Amino acid sequence: ICDWAAANSIRIVGVTGGGAKKYQRLLADKLGAPLGEVDEMSSLAAGLRAMIGMEPGPLQTPHGDQMVEFKPEVPTQTAILTVVGTGTSILSVEDGSHARVSGSCYGGGTHWALARMLTGCETHEEFSELAARGDQCQVDVTVEVRIEGGLRLTVGSCS
Repeated sequence: ICDWAAANSIRIVGVTGGGAKKYQRLLADKLGAPLGEVDEMSSLAAGLRAMIGMEPGPLQTPHGDQMVEFKPEVPTQTAILTVVGTGTSILSVEDGSHARVSGSCYGGGTHWALARMLTGCETHEEFSELAARGDQCQVDVTVEVRIEGGLRLTVGSCS
């Protein structure tokens, strides 16, 4: 990325997320360009609009040491974008606008952090092998909700 940025005279690099602040100085030094913090959801929506043909003109993407142009074959006016990171967000993306329609604080990053802390596994493969040997019915994940008036709802994973 650093070589590509230098070869293409990149003047500013858009960054987002917690790592953007944590590694700002290191990234700016390595890329040889200042960083500009951008809104994560807006930049994701803009990127999707460009990739699926909502934006006019051809797109350029790095391929090896050169830029390659491409134009999406089937432009669309509405799309759903699901982003799975530390959390999960589902965006409705339209021509010129976007909205977060759903999501949760639980995503791949959270899952991996919990897996490492609870099992001591160091790799995803190691955790997957451990999970494959397990029995989900041996884990009590029962949730009981008590509602005014004495109504109780109990939900569990195995019967």
